Amino acid sequence: MTRAGLGAVLMPDEFLAIRSTLYAARRLKKFFQETALELPRLRDLALGISMFQKIEDKIEGAISEQGAVRDDASVELMRIRRDLKSFQGQIKDRLEGILKHPDYQKFFQESLVTMRGDRYVIPVKQAYRHAFPGIVHDQSASGATVFIEPMAIVKINNDIKQLQLSEKQEVERILRVLSQLIGADSEDIIQ
Repeated sequence: MTRAGLGAVLMPDEFLAIRSTLYAARRLKKFFQETALELPRLRDLALGISMFQKIEDKIEGAISEQGAVRDDASVELMRIRRDLKSFQGQIKDRLEGILKHPDYQKFFQESLVTMRGDRYVIPVKQAYRHAFPGIVHDQSASGATVFIEPMAIVKINNDIKQLQLSEKQEVERILRVLSQLIGADSEDIIQ
């Protein structure tokens, strides 16, 4: 929390720890508001606890229990992730079509879609690398296989890369906004 007060951007696991602490403090205060036990010193301390329900709710709405930024943390992030899934589905469909195409069967080492450097590629036998149109991204250790990004999916792979960059920027924006929210009340939260 001190870092947020200094303008730093916190990480999702830090938000979970803050939310957990705020929740525990709120529950403690509620317990002493409702208890009939005569514990005046503890009661005074507990009743002096400030509550930050808005911050708890904002963190819960943005960060999952697993420490990931939720898809619905913002309308923009939801759109980006939806588009990403759509493009990834399109690529897989196109690649499966290529892999099943009878004219290309002899080119493939295996009929599977894989990733190299964040790009979807297919394994092509080295002997056919010049006969298969695409961009070579990697080669197997034995040299018998090259991993080629077919020209038919280059644009979609580029679109996916752009969406991944947009997703990263949106996640950073969400974390920055949450950090600023906590930073504004950091002294009271620490207290």
